[in-house]
Amino acid sequence: MKSVSEWMMNEQKFEKYFEFNNNECGENTAFDVNLCFKESNWKIDELTTLKADLNAVQCLLNDKNIDEWGKHTAFTDRSAFLMNDAKKRLKCEPQFLTRAWLKFYEMLKNFNLVTKPASEVDQDNNTLYALYLCEAPGAFIAATNHFIKSNELNLKFVWIATSLNPYYEESDALGAAIVDDRFIRHPNSYRNWFFGEDNTGNILNKTFFASLKRRLAASKCDLIAADGGINCMDSPDQQEMLTFPLILCETLLALSNLKSEANFVVKCFSLFETHTLCLIYLLFTAFQKLIAYKPIASKEGNSELYFVCIGFKAAYREFVDLLTNVYFESPDENQTRRYIFSRAQISSDFITQFVDCAKFFQSRQRNAILKNFRLFQNIDQLAVSEITAMKKLISRYYIRKHHLEHIDPGDDLCPGVEHATVTVKNVFDFRHIRKCLKLDASYNERKYVAQSFAFNSSLNDALNAVYNCAQFERLFAWNSSSVSMHIDDFQFVYGSKYELVKCSKFCDISLLRLVYLYCSKHETLLTTESFDLSEKVRNTLRQLLNTFSAFHSSKIASLLNCANDKNTLCKFIENFFHSHRAVSLEKFASAEMQRNTLSQESERKVFVIDLNSMDANSFLPTFKSETNNAKQLVKCVLNLLPYLAANDLVIVHLNACLSRLVVGTLYSLTTIYKRFAFVPWYSSSNESSFHAKRLKVSIVGQLCLFTNENIEKNNFNEAKQLLSSLFEKIDAALQNQRNHYHLLEIISVPHLLSGNFTPSVFFLFTLMRFIFVDTSFTESLFQANVVHFLEKLKLAITQDKFSSQ
Repeated sequence: MKSVSEWMMNEQKFEKYFEFNNNECGENTAFDVNLCFKESNWKIDELTTLKADLNAVQCLLNDKNIDEWGKHTAFTDRSAFLMNDAKKRLKCEPQFLTRAWLKFYEMLKNFNLVTKPASEVDQDNNTLYALYLCEAPGAFIAATNHFIKSNELNLKFVWIATSLNPYYEESDALGAAIVDDRFIRHPNSYRNWFFGEDNTGNILNKTFFASLKRRLAASKCDLIAADGGINCMDSPDQQEMLTFPLILCETLLALSNLKSEANFVVKCFSLFETHTLCLIYLLFTAFQKLIAYKPIASKEGNSELYFVCIGFKAAYREFVDLLTNVYFESPDENQTRRYIFSRAQISSDFITQFVDCAKFFQSRQRNAILKNFRLFQNIDQLAVSEITAMKKLISRYYIRKHHLEHIDPGDDLCPGVEHATVTVKNVFDFRHIRKCLKLDASYNERKYVAQSFAFNSSLNDALNAVYNCAQFERLFAWNSSSVSMHIDDFQFVYGSKYELVKCSKFCDISLLRLVYLYCSKHETLLTTESFDLSEKVRNTLRQLLNTFSAFHSSKIASLLNCANDKNTLCKFIENFFHSHRAVSLEKFASAEMQRNTLSQESERKVFVIDLNSMDANSFLPTFKSETNNAKQLVKCVLNLLPYLAANDLVIVHLNACLSRLVVGTLYSLTTIYKRFAFVPWYSSSNESSFHAKRLKVSIVGQLCLFTNENIEKNNFNEAKQLLSSLFEKIDAALQNQRNHYHLLEIISVPHLLSGNFTPSVFFLFTLMRFIFVDTSFTESLFQANVVHFLEKLKLAITQDKFSSQ
């Protein structure tokens, strides 16, 4: 291995940098949009050769365990010391100091990207308008703010960011969507995030383009950054093509919303495809200066690089808008198959430069991979010493060149966000699930799993291991809510309907992924034969009800909304409360029934709302089932509200509780009942085995219990009026679509995760930089959903074994 001095002598620059010469491009190049997206059969042979050569090198890694290889490359990474050294230099950790933060700060400094155009010096030069595409979790935003504040630029920072919505139920959280939502859900930040009118945040949808323009209110941006990417772990040789539609849409969005002379930064992956060549040619002609750049903080062995585009030529905006229309009007198969430009539209000089650029970055990536591969096979103490010395040198160089300086905590965009949790606190360890999914395995192993996924004894062992590491004493107990709400705290959000709930902040995402894979590989779900309520569940529910009955009067009536007059839950309550009276909620509407049932004011009542049968045919909740559950819950509660007393008990029986709509509706009950608990519930069926198998009925559900301790009657009545007004609005919204969009949310997920409905939930202690949030409801629900799906999978595996025998 070269010594540090030898490396310094042979390496031209620390940065990997290629600037295009577009002097011959003129003020602007005229394109005929009618010739765009027409051809699909031309290529550059040199680029094809470069791609094949790099793929051959990357294939050396196919049998390498991704976890072991990741640890190795983390050690050999020349920028590995940057993070810790930057923290020391800045005296404390800047917000979202990540690799992405370091990369963007580097580009801001090197290319002076936040300087206002000269034409605007006498207009609004004190405001920087920035747009961040595919930005989550938010490192580019935080880096920009730090750059402005630390360099004492007299600029007001106004920004909008887009991302795949981490709360949209069908987002692929293990693929493209970002799980870390701390920056998104902070009250100082949430309103700046834009997910489009369909609420997905998917910029590949044509509707997103128009809705973003409306959101920007016709104003244009001084700076746009696009850092989008897609998880290509299972198709590393196709990363460039798989990410191209995303990069194209990022570029079209940016060029439609940039001010004249403004700047644009976009991430790309490799430079071998004709699609990429055409896209970069568009940038080459539309900007005064174009630079391909791989930051110091970017790992040498990966394919990412950034195109820094300086000085937008506003004359191209009209052409880009026309090009966007042509792109989305093309059939889906033509969008990715046909190239933006024909060969005749592209200058030969640019193609020569592009090939040189591709060679420049390919050779450096290839050498980095081979170096890591050799060291992975055999690394000695001399190599370790040289790598360590190089990392120290790189870190000193970066910090000295880019003048990293501390900023006052009061200048942070989102105070305390670094101490917030990424998700709710959980008592389970899901490393076993990740192993079962082969998320940390080699490419060859992951490919085998994708082709022939089998749920065998190893999966059952993994599920048992999750249980063994759980602290069950913290589960399924009465919890209290101190939340107070106002009708204005509820904000209805509409969007596109989804097929299945595959993403939820109210369950572990790797477990949901496992369930989804199971559904995709197994036609038969669950049957209802030979499965009874477990003793553990009986004892848990009995303990909760004992607490309730000990506090309340011993004489309790039970009003039951259930498909059968005597289902398992009814029987259990009948045995527990000897004065039980099974009355359907429909019959309860009659005046005679009300008099008979509520004859004594002091009599406590148990209301059971049974929603489980509505989504029994689906392993994962569907849009239809979740909407129906919300409708029925709202209807039942509205019918019950006039007769509910402060000390009653309401039990909601349902399947999984994952969607924002159902969780928000359920959470609304805490406006009147401050004590709640979640209990798993397994019921056996009286139906015939044949009928049960034919219907594929799910038998695993959960109970949500709500009650109060001491509460003043006047306060309870006021809370009931609030809930009644809210549920009437929800009921009306569920009956009507808005511009073909459906109701998806009544309470924002940030509010649900924080347990409060005002920004005051973030009690910031300046010295400790700490956020206090009340998440008891969300934590309880999260754990109940986890148990729900663990039990479903365990039951499914058991039944698969029996059916295969």
